[in-house]
Amino acid sequence: MPVGAHLLKDRHPLSTTVAPSTSAAKLGQKRTGSVAHYPLRRHVSRCGARFTMPSSTMLDLLRWSLPLLMLWGTTIAAQQPQEAAPSEPTPAQPTVALRTDTIAVAGRCGHCQKRIEGALKEVEGIHSARWDRQTKLLVVTYEPERISRRQIQERIAAVGHDTEEVTAPEDAYERLPKCCRYRPE
Repeated sequence: MPVGAHLLKDRHPLSTTVAPSTSAAKLGQKRTGSVAHYPLRRHVSRCGARFTMPSSTMLDLLRWSLPLLMLWGTTIAAQQPQEAAPSEPTPAQPTVALRTDTIAVAGRCGHCQKRIEGALKEVEGIHSARWDRQTKLLVVTYEPERISRRQIQERIAAVGHDTEEVTAPEDAYERLPKCCRYRPE
């Protein structure tokens, strides 16, 4: 073994043939009968060593590793849980008729917005509710079979905000913070 070759061999555990002082130009040339990955070749050229693998060794490696990898892949695939095919088709979910309405609601600020939208947040049959401070309009999407437009307006009035069809009770209006009071005094 040439002097210093053991150091290069320790640096690169894949080395099979070590030859110090091999020029990078020689390593960059294509060689028949050797297989080397270009980044590996660049690293080895900086170390002053040469890594080569005979074609027959590479073919032997492929002959042994490919069937093992295929066997490993089929074993992993066989271990995956498989869903049982349904014996009868599942019935489709019944379609729900939704309605979107726009309702005028009195209010002034962000607190009003939170209160108005919050009054409808957990109500069954209401899918969305969004009140705009500029236009004073509430856009609500709901299921008319479960809740009516009138019931929606009554819920909003119960927290102190007048709607186009329902006026808020005086006690609910008086509970509003001063910044949220919209009626002329």
